[in-house]
Amino acid sequence: MAEQMGSSSRDAATSETSRRLPIGILLGALVIVAGVIAWKVWPRHLPPASDTLAVAKLVNSSDFASVPEPKRRQYIQALRKKSDAMATGLTTGKLTQAEYDVAMSYVWLARQLDHMDGYFALPSGPQREKFVNDLAEKSRKAGPASNPAIRDEKSRQRAIDQWMADWPGDRRAQWEEFRKASKAKKT
Repeated sequence: MAEQMGSSSRDAATSETSRRLPIGILLGALVIVAGVIAWKVWPRHLPPASDTLAVAKLVNSSDFASVPEPKRRQYIQALRKKSDAMATGLTTGKLTQAEYDVAMSYVWLARQLDHMDGYFALPSGPQREKFVNDLAEKSRKAGPASNPAIRDEKSRQRAIDQWMADWPGDRRAQWEEFRKASKAKKT
């Protein structure tokens, strides 16, 4: 009889453990899922826009794609204003050629986005035509850039693709229309 009581208490303990195991696994899985979500959503420390070299490194990282577009725009505008600092960073070895190429691709993109916004702020027709004519003339008069050239021209297309990844179709259509009008005047 004592053996039966001991056996039934062991069975009860085993049964209790068997019931707790799936609950523990489920809770562990929930903790892991919550951790992954928090990791993806948690705000990352982003450099101030005034730190040109840190921003140049940020635009080269995979984190840049997850930054909201208004903040990305702020960063590339800052790079545009301080492109000389990036050229210095390249010559002093603080930026690699690849980092410089990507950062300068974003400088170019910042300028193009500003031009595109100006283009679409005007009514269709002669005003837009004059706008792209003026841009083309300004470009011809500007002459060669004083900063080192981009060696990897494909970095520009990668920057464009990454930037537009979350754009809706109508915004992409605007980009295509502007680029087509702009290229037609430059040739």
